[in-house]
Amino acid sequence: MAGRFSLDLNLGIAAFKNQPEAGVPFPATRILLGYRKNSTPEFGFHLRGGVLVGIPMLWNPSERNPADKAPDIVTTWMMGASAEGLLIFGPFGRFYLGPALSFDYLRFHETTLRKVDATVHLSNGLSAGLGFDVGFALGALEQINLYQSLRMTFGNAESTIFVLFGIGFLL
Repeated sequence: MAGRFSLDLNLGIAAFKNQPEAGVPFPATRILLGYRKNSTPEFGFHLRGGVLVGIPMLWNPSERNPADKAPDIVTTWMMGASAEGLLIFGPFGRFYLGPALSFDYLRFHETTLRKVDATVHLSNGLSAGLGFDVGFALGALEQINLYQSLRMTFGNAESTIFVLFGIGFLL
């Protein structure tokens, strides 16, 4: 029941919601520091924030003209910060779930990506999102959390969908 600090590592995929020509889902990762507290055994909150990194990719069609000099894959770096708050409901033994509110600041190394059949413009900026976590606590003191996060963001930056798998350590 005491509040505990947390360290979380998330690995997963992301995709741009409003740009279907932007290609396939791309790898993304987050490293977060946080604070978790339960007010009752069945209810609590988790606040965390940290860095976010991803590599958006555009694929050129394989049937393109061989004389065309465009690269097969066009990539850029996505870097930023992520902060979120979760309500945790856990009357299911060691299983828990909860809604989340998140804020992300995204910055792309290249904001214009060109491929053979399309040009994609990416927007830097702040976005807010909604989602949820579903997880399982391990250890005698439930100090290790394995979980899955789903987030959908909207805002000045690119609207994204994140599906992340995480491992968290409560210190």
